Amino acid sequence: MGDDLMEKCRYFKGCSNNLCPLDAELHLRSGNNGNKCRYMREPKGATIGKRKFISGGTVMPDVLLKFVPGDNLEELNEASKRRWGEISKIS
Repeated sequence: MGDDLMEKCRYFKGCSNNLCPLDAELHLRSGNNGNKCRYMREPKGATIGKRKFISGGTVMPDVLLKFVPGDNLEELNEASKRRWGEISKIS
């Protein structure tokens, strides 16, 4: 069943991260920050030359947020948790 949920993500086929918020068995997985889904990582900035780059902190799309198992909500990044809270009030 867990794979069915994860396959709803457009990145699933090319994803190699071990930690996915759509995984119903996330509590059984291990890994570090480098193994987390883009929707679980907080934004991190770097400046190269005069350009600033931000990675992580991507907000999970609403269509996927509704499938995140309740036990996994705390694993989402702050932006995705806020958005989940906003759409859960509407539903």
